[in-house]
Amino acid sequence: MGFSKDRDYTINESDHVITFTNGAEIYGAGLDDSDRVEKIMGTEFNTIFLNEATQISYPTFQKIKTRLSYVREELTNKLIVDCNPRNRFHWIYKYFVLKQDPETGEVLSSRRLSRMARRHWTPLDNPFITDEYKQMLSELTGVERDRLYLGLWIDVEGLVYPMFESAIVEPFKIPDTWDCAGAVDFGYTNPFVFLWLFFDKANETWYLADEHYLTEQTVRKHCELIGDRRKPNLWIVADHDAEDRATMAECGYATFAADKDVSTGIQALIKLLESDQGVKLKIFRTCVHTIEEFSIYSWEPQKDGRNAKEVPIKNHDHAMDALRYWALKVIGRKKDIITRSYATVKNEVESKPKTASDIRNKRLGLFGIDPNKFSKR
Repeated sequence: MGFSKDRDYTINESDHVITFTNGAEIYGAGLDDSDRVEKIMGTEFNTIFLNEATQISYPTFQKIKTRLSYVREELTNKLIVDCNPRNRFHWIYKYFVLKQDPETGEVLSSRRLSRMARRHWTPLDNPFITDEYKQMLSELTGVERDRLYLGLWIDVEGLVYPMFESAIVEPFKIPDTWDCAGAVDFGYTNPFVFLWLFFDKANETWYLADEHYLTEQTVRKHCELIGDRRKPNLWIVADHDAEDRATMAECGYATFAADKDVSTGIQALIKLLESDQGVKLKIFRTCVHTIEEFSIYSWEPQKDGRNAKEVPIKNHDHAMDALRYWALKVIGRKKDIITRSYATVKNEVESKPKTASDIRNKRLGLFGIDPNKFSKR
């Protein structure tokens, strides 16, 4: 028979609330709206349903879980997560498939595992989808077919940094003598990102060793939260926002305004990721948020058969932005990164041939010939 509007329930369209005659309520809200998130965080729920949960971060998921606190004896509290698969680095894959803590990689507790269940469906299992729609999905190709038709967790096509996995290393204790630089991307509803990068002069290698990745805090609060970690002694490069940079300066974190050119920033970071010789970048495996962004940061796809613009998709790119700012700063300051003593460099420069005659004499000397025995005619 089903429910009948006004008889069984009413809808408040401005607040997105459905109220039933027995007093039960259903709230609808988007997690991209900070006001709505605040309202959710002030309410207790018995059941929470997250649709397309791959669009939210793990910290947001953890925060939402805390609101599952409305207890009724006859009801079991439930948090239901719905999504189309993304890639193997996504927190949902780690949490629900690998059953690992997405931030530490540790196996979830037996208590947590006993309260979890996972179900896998494809469009073929849905009786409400038309045959025409199923046929359309079956005709997709590549990654989109694997995900949307077969429901597989497949890595992204068209990654901006397809080589990033080769740069991931196991963490180790950073020597106190290594210089440190910082990179910042501001955000409130989106994550505020602070990255710590340390430079090993002996091997000309930068290590992304730590990250602060958090939403819905003021800049001043972020500065308090990172206060117990090492303050970069080289420089901190940050997004242009003058007010936020001023606040950081008041808290003791002076910053340089970033060069925000996307194309050259990407090229600079690619150079550092791919380099085998000279200055290069490695990433600690514990920087899980940055690695997750690397795994989904991709180019705009083709539309209507036309070539896409050579720009990345503007989504889940907060650590990527901070790293771009840093990479351009490093490439721009490469001449200042000295890995040999000044005396050695000075001696090499002074010993280089300066004139055509010097070059001729040096070449003759390489063959064991005394240049003085010859004279130019």
